[in-house]
Amino acid sequence: MWLAKSKVTRRKAALLLCGLDPGEDKLDPLSINTISITAGTTAPNDFAYLMKVFQMVEQADAAKQDRTLKQWREIARGKKVRKNSWIDEYDEALRLTSNETEGESKATGKGKGVGKQGILAAEWPLINNYSQSSLERALGEVPKWLKSALVAKGARGKGKGSSTWNPVLIAVCLADRGYAKQQALKKTIAAYFPDWSDELEHVQDFK
Repeated sequence: MWLAKSKVTRRKAALLLCGLDPGEDKLDPLSINTISITAGTTAPNDFAYLMKVFQMVEQADAAKQDRTLKQWREIARGKKVRKNSWIDEYDEALRLTSNETEGESKATGKGKGVGKQGILAAEWPLINNYSQSSLERALGEVPKWLKSALVAKGARGKGKGSSTWNPVLIAVCLADRGYAKQQALKKTIAAYFPDWSDELEHVQDFK
């Protein structure tokens, strides 16, 4: 399952997000002119634009980190690039199934925070030699300066559940440490965590 893979190349991610088979290595999406351009579907030029955006992201990433399909999806969403709707529909189906299994309400879990993978799926505008890898380590071995952003600490052991975070407070912590600029962080919250944007507006001294 592509969603479970820890590393997906930008080409395979672009193919998947356009609803095409990533196993077809010789496939040339630009030669396909039969794709219906309707709601939730993509055209050949969308694949080309996705590849261009993904290439720019990789070139700008000094850490050269590996990315999951969900992380590529969030990049496409943040850049407002059109993609096939299958992954969003599949994700929503999994979420609803999980909620039913755990007896949760249908309300979204803003109050429950965002999981580690959800936080790392965002493109944090990190500076001063603080990288996405640095943030990933901090989410695992939480330093004192980041503890205020922790909503719920995960239990130890496989299948026990991971820690959840408040992305707004992560932004505040990063700005306080000089690891990111406030204006850039506001754009990240708006792009990747839109449900939390209103909370950021009420943070004192966050311009």
